[in-house]
Amino acid sequence: MPRILKRLVEAVQKETSGNKYLPLAKKPKRPKSLYDPQAYILPRPSLNPAEYSKSILLGDSETNIITRSKVYSPHKRLPPRVFVPNNPKARDGEKDVARAMTEQERRWWSNPYLRMLSSPMRLCIETDQYLPADLLVRLSWLRLPCIEGSKPSVALIPDGIQHTKFTSRKSGKATYVLCLREAVDRAVSSGKYRRHIKEDNIKVSSQLSDHVAHLLRLRVLQELELVGDQLNSTARGESPLVRRLTREELDSIKSTGVVPFKNAVAILEVPAGETNPTFSVDWRAGMTPLPPPIEERTPNDMPLAPLSTLMLGASDFRGSSDQLSPSSQLLPSTRVPFYNALTAFPFSSQRVALRGLLERVLTLQTRQRKASDLQAFPKESGSETTRPTEGTETSHAFLLCADSENVKEGDMASVAIALWRLRMFESGGWSNNKYRWSLGTNRDISSLL
Repeated sequence: MPRILKRLVEAVQKETSGNKYLPLAKKPKRPKSLYDPQAYILPRPSLNPAEYSKSILLGDSETNIITRSKVYSPHKRLPPRVFVPNNPKARDGEKDVARAMTEQERRWWSNPYLRMLSSPMRLCIETDQYLPADLLVRLSWLRLPCIEGSKPSVALIPDGIQHTKFTSRKSGKATYVLCLREAVDRAVSSGKYRRHIKEDNIKVSSQLSDHVAHLLRLRVLQELELVGDQLNSTARGESPLVRRLTREELDSIKSTGVVPFKNAVAILEVPAGETNPTFSVDWRAGMTPLPPPIEERTPNDMPLAPLSTLMLGASDFRGSSDQLSPSSQLLPSTRVPFYNALTAFPFSSQRVALRGLLERVLTLQTRQRKASDLQAFPKESGSETTRPTEGTETSHAFLLCADSENVKEGDMASVAIALWRLRMFESGGWSNNKYRWSLGTNRDISSLL
């Protein structure tokens, strides 16, 4: 007992001296690999009692199937990576060397919808359904400073929405709710989050949904900044990540509703410039986690286009355009979202940041194209995007592309995922029937989409 009390006193003193209300950024932990290519996996013995003259537990302690079952289980390798440096080496105490993705794996990785569906499954507190984490919003709680004589309280905050390079998760425990504004509001009003929090005094902001929407927009800007950083440190490839559409191409897409580019994942129409003098011209001013001033918001009386419109794609990720193939009868046709920045990013500082980040990627691509002897864009109109001819008038629309080749230069699929999550939160992609997503448990999830 005295030893326990001594350690308890030291732990309490350490806790009171530290900053327990605002935790520091946690360093991400890399999973340890137990894979050994030279290890011999023992053949798994039988568990039939008739084959043993005595209890299985009384067998050899080194190879016992009950007490040492791990010696019969093969260990998985670390997941492959898009970019692997030359002559990679294993870490100390490990034998698993980093490996690069194959062409098929890069094709899967460049598909934003496949990546969203392959995210970890989590339980939504409002719908009681297990869904991929990319279709949900993570809500955690943070302990607030306690005033002497008052009860301790915690605040419910959105967590894990920003990229881990810019900030880490504030709490290891969290709840998840559907990535939909109405779902977040109903989860707060119904109080279902209280069954996961032990504290009685819980502070919930009345603008929690607006805070989540702001962080989702910020995630789009962060992903675009990371694409520029990746493009600045890699060699030039043959397929562009971003290109400016001409006015003729934009008019054709709007009139026909078809995007004639096979590797297109999204189209962003961003206005050229802002004349509001209340914010800085630098695009980095719009990348703050704090909410922008209300003066920068687009007036509500201004008629705006829908946040996004789904256009037909030239082909799909199945790689087959044959309408008679079996896959064409089972899977829907490819759709490319067309985003309107005036509606998706209502604050002018965020639109300036969005435009600046897109032009930064275009500048880096042009610089690498001039410095490289490779032909940056194919001249023949084929399966990939083609470079617009000189002298054509460009529009304010940007085409985002992702395939198995340009994914080695930048992860544009992450930008498409961030845009799609923003679209889902603003009621895009869900059923038009009000509250159909909250009909109760044990229902068909396909009716929600």
